[in-house]
Amino acid sequence: MAIAPRRIEEILRDVPLFAGLGERGVARFARRGVVVEATRGSVIFRKGDPSSALHVVAHGQVKLSFQNGSGDEKIVELIGAGSTFGEACLLLGESYLVTAEAISRTRLVQLPKETVLDEIRHNPEFSRGVIGALSRRLYERMRDLENCMLRSGTQRVIAFLLNQVPDGAGDRGVAVTLPAQKRIIASRLNLTNEHFSRILRALTGGALIEVDGRSVRIPDLRRLRICSAH
Repeated sequence: MAIAPRRIEEILRDVPLFAGLGERGVARFARRGVVVEATRGSVIFRKGDPSSALHVVAHGQVKLSFQNGSGDEKIVELIGAGSTFGEACLLLGESYLVTAEAISRTRLVQLPKETVLDEIRHNPEFSRGVIGALSRRLYERMRDLENCMLRSGTQRVIAFLLNQVPDGAGDRGVAVTLPAQKRIIASRLNLTNEHFSRILRALTGGALIEVDGRSVRIPDLRRLRICSAH
C-alpha cells in the first residue's frame, strides 16, 4: 500500500525499538518501509517462508502459531500495536518457524531485511534495541515454559488475567478486556478451549471473577493474587 514516508515515520516513532534513532534514523527506515493492510484471517507469512522483513504492528493484532496438516494449532505469541516480530529469523537468515496471521484488522509496516541489517551494522543504538527486543522475547518464553511445566491450568489463567490489569490498580476491583477470542487465549496458555471455559466457570463460581463476553471483572484483586499462588 502506497503511504507517504512521513506517515510511516509517525508510525515508527511510536514503536520502542525505533525510539532512540532520532529523526534521520527513523526517516531512513520510513523511505524503505512498505505498509500492509491485513484483514482478519490474512496470513502475513507461513512457516517455512524465507524471512525477508522486520514486521512492525501499527494497529491491530497478529498471532504467531505452529500448525499441522490436521488443522491443529498452538499459539505461541500475540503481537499487538507498537511491537515487532520476525527479528530472530531475519538475523539468523533462517526461514520462519511459525505462521503469522492477523486476528483483527491490522496495519503493518514491513522493513526490508537488508535495510534492517545495514542499520544494525552501522548503528550501535539500534543494535542494542534489537538485542533488547530479542532478550525480552526470550525472557517471556522462559516464563511461558515455567508456567506450562510447573503451574496448573487455573494458575496460568489467573496469571494471564492479572497481567491484563493496568499498573497502579492496587487491590481494588477492576475490569479488564480479554485481548483476543477465548479460543486464542486458551491456545496461548496451552489449554484446550473446553478446559479454559471450565476454569473461567470455576473462578466465576468462586466469586473471583465475573465474565461478560470478553469483559472480565475482578472484584477483589488481592484475593485473586492469593489464589494464583495455590
